[in-house]
Amino acid sequence: MKYIKFTFRNGFHEPIIETFPFDDDATEEEIEYEFNDWYGNELDRAGMSGNWEEVSE
Repeated sequence: MKYIKFTFRNGFHEPIIETFPFDDDATEEEIEYEFNDWYGNELDRAGMSGNWEEVSE
């Protein structure tokens, strides 16, 4: 299992950060899909930017 941290920044607010588990063999495309889905469904706000990165817990 690997953990991917999704981070969203808006210059006027604290960053929104959530960490999600993925299978060890998850591809970048799978992670990017989940990142975009999370952003689109939960955080579709003007002026926000974000990224994802692998982290250890």
